[in-house]
Amino acid sequence: MVYAEGVDPWKLNLLPKKARLILDLGCGITTPYKPFISKVGEYIGIDIRFSKEITVQGDCRRLPFRDHVFDFVWASELIEHLEPEDQEQAVKEIMRVLKGKAVITYPTERHVNFPKDPTHHKVMVEWGKYGKYTETENGEAIVVINYP
Repeated sequence: MVYAEGVDPWKLNLLPKKARLILDLGCGITTPYKPFISKVGEYIGIDIRFSKEITVQGDCRRLPFRDHVFDFVWASELIEHLEPEDQEQAVKEIMRVLKGKAVITYPTERHVNFPKDPTHHKVMVEWGKYGKYTETENGEAIVVINYP
């Protein structure tokens, strides 16, 4: 199978089998995961940049949604682009709009691509109070958050 640029095939296993309403947080102007997420449930993509592909233009630090509305929140390669002082606020917003499960993935400093992008910042969130943190052999972080 051929995947769109920006899609890591192994990450597709992190998507739920089914969910009613899904937020693709920081979806990017090309929304690379949209075809896969749309098969799982109703897709809403939000990004700070405008594109005809995204559903909502907005800021992950102040999400324009009601509390506890999303069954699943997907945030792939977003949080490392935020300044360290803004990262915690983005996670708090995920927690606010979440009513099910969230998956956050990002490259750590060990990842081969981390130093190649000048917009990457070390993620400073203490994940233990939000969810389960794991890291792949190649330095990709995976955080799974289940709404209490």
